[in-house]
Amino acid sequence: MKTITIKKPNNYLLTSLIFLVATWSNYAQVWVITEANNNTTYIGKEWLKSIEYDEDRVSTSIYNLSEDKMMLIDENQNIYAKGSSTDFCNAIRSFSDEMNKNIPVSQQKMIQDLIKAEKAKVLPKITISKSSGEKIAGYKTIKYSIFMNGGLYEEIWITNDSALSSIMIAYRKILKESSKITKCMVPDEAFLRSTLEFAEEYKEVEMAGVTLKSINYEDYESNIQTEVVSLTNELIPASEFDVPEGCKLVSFKEFLRSTSGM
Repeated sequence: MKTITIKKPNNYLLTSLIFLVATWSNYAQVWVITEANNNTTYIGKEWLKSIEYDEDRVSTSIYNLSEDKMMLIDENQNIYAKGSSTDFCNAIRSFSDEMNKNIPVSQQKMIQDLIKAEKAKVLPKITISKSSGEKIAGYKTIKYSIFMNGGLYEEIWITNDSALSSIMIAYRKILKESSKITKCMVPDEAFLRSTLEFAEEYKEVEMAGVTLKSINYEDYESNIQTEVVSLTNELIPASEFDVPEGCKLVSFKEFLRSTSGM
């Protein structure tokens, strides 16, 4: 009768495998988008992190794409707030209502008159043309020229490179969520009627791929809005999506009050 011998696993290999699995779980595979002004965005399957520099201030936002949870961080004041995008919108409205209580009656009437004027405005005529764009950060682009009422409003260079297909779902979800939050920040949706960025034609351009460069001509001068210099796929520590140590948790409303200087 043949004897079957079952070998014990090599302890060294088993230990190494456990170590590798544990180490890998502490990292995240993300796309890192770096702009000329050092603004940096990390986009992964489940996470978005955006770091924006404005003179001596650094604003950081982290968004969990699978759970609709967001965190806003102000490292200058060592505070952060967290919740859903709906929680944030409710806080914005509450904060705005609080501020409006202190506005003189004459100014409140002026705001209402502005809202009426916006509602009476004729919607802008939007036309879009596209052509081959320059190569940016190593990716081929399509250049979209957007005209409003016959005048050049913006030029956008977009890539739809197949290598970026893994982040397109996350990227489009981010654009939709950003649009929702922007709506919360205006006193009345009437102000969005004449805002080109909320037109369906403009949204279709945004959704066509990843924006690598954009130049705005709204004030009849070229003003670079976006200028990506690097777009790479990297393995980074998962701790990049954690709140920095020492930051105090506050409500969204407290966060808005603190960061607005109120």
